[in-house]
Amino acid sequence: MASLLRRHGVAAILAMLLLSPPLGRAAGAPPPAVTVMPIQVKNVAPTYSYIGRVQAIQSVALIARVQAFVEKIDFQEGGVVKKGQLLFELQKGPYQAALEAAQAALQKAEASQRIARLTYDRDSSLGHGSVISQQQIDTDRANLDGAAADVLSARANVETAAINLSYTSIVSPIDGRIGKAAYTQGNLVGSGGNTGALATVVQVDPIRVVFSVADREIVSALQRTRESSAKIASTLSLSLVLPNGKPYPQKGAIEFINNQVDPATGTVAVWGRFTNPEGLLIPGGFVTVEVRRAEPEERPVVPVQAVQDDKSGQFVLLVGPDNKVSERHVTIGAQIGQQFIVNAGLTGGEDVIVEGVQKVRPGEVVNPVRASRQTAANSGQANGTEP
Repeated sequence: MASLLRRHGVAAILAMLLLSPPLGRAAGAPPPAVTVMPIQVKNVAPTYSYIGRVQAIQSVALIARVQAFVEKIDFQEGGVVKKGQLLFELQKGPYQAALEAAQAALQKAEASQRIARLTYDRDSSLGHGSVISQQQIDTDRANLDGAAADVLSARANVETAAINLSYTSIVSPIDGRIGKAAYTQGNLVGSGGNTGALATVVQVDPIRVVFSVADREIVSALQRTRESSAKIASTLSLSLVLPNGKPYPQKGAIEFINNQVDPATGTVAVWGRFTNPEGLLIPGGFVTVEVRRAEPEERPVVPVQAVQDDKSGQFVLLVGPDNKVSERHVTIGAQIGQQFIVNAGLTGGEDVIVEGVQKVRPGEVVNPVRASRQTAANSGQANGTEP
């Protein structure tokens, strides 16, 4: 009997708790007033910022390919150079002499070939009358073949000598800006001498900026759009903020995205391409990269103050047609002003509580009050396209 009474007592207490008004609210009190706003769908182009590093598309280290003394430096250090422009002249004398010697050897080999041809032709014609033995004719033929081979070898030596002579004139292989000359006039460079780069030329227009994006951001974009990374990249526009805080005047585009994640940082490298007519972007320098969609897209937005957090993630409280409160978990994207872009969970048109969130709970009946114009303005709920 005692246990039965205890069970009935517990049931009565639970019923009283379930039917009683929220803690701190008197029985029979009117529903609490909360301020609500409708979820709007806007044309938005959120901006994402990253730290980027400027890189030359092409960078060429000028190396002496023959050993010689530097005779002339024909450029202004730090200046702009053109493709094919003469930059260094090395001592030509030994290589000019080697070319002339190779040409002379070729002439001698060609003369020997002519003699071998005449000898073979003469002995071959006499051999038909048995005046010249077949062995002699065979020897003549071997001499002619050897002479032909000597000519080919001599021609190759001439080509090699000409190439080595050409190496004494070092020209720029690209348009770009050249750095400091590593060696001055009179230094021995090349094999057996100083073997480092004489100078470096970097391409500065156009130019690249590389920045890193978290792998989770890329995966989220792939899941949301169901497009390839190349397709997504083609819809994005890049802008830069220079180290002095001023915006860079030229817009850029993503050139390509790396094919793997850096395991040390969990990021993927992205390369953007920019024109650089004024040379404001210097290879090795750091800039701020701002990424946004080239064309705005329609997305639901929610006021920042409406978003709450719990152990399951982020959520908002909605008021339905029956004035009952419901909880809706959402996936939040970028923040634009006083609003979050909603990636998932809301579609637009829902009434979300923006004031009074802390005094209500899901399932409770409330008295919804539309936000004033000032409150809406403070929450960014104005019509138009967000930048």
